[in-house]
Amino acid sequence: MEIKVYDCHGRVCGATQAISKQIRGYDNRIGLLEEMADAYICLEFLKSIFDITPEELQKAMDVKLQRERNKQR
Repeated sequence: MEIKVYDCHGRVCGATQAISKQIRGYDNRIGLLEEMADAYICLEFLKSIFDITPEELQKAMDVKLQRERNKQR
């Protein structure tokens, strides 16, 4: 399990790198989509490993989104 979690870490980092390239003007939409897909698959895998329910994740997302809204005021 630990190896797969570290693999997910690397894949999420790959998405971060692809986003950085897009920001810098490298237009590689396919590469970005592939890295985003990898990250999404890994996040779903992590939900399964750590037994996170959709409700728990939604609550955490709601809290984070509310914090961002409060920062923008």
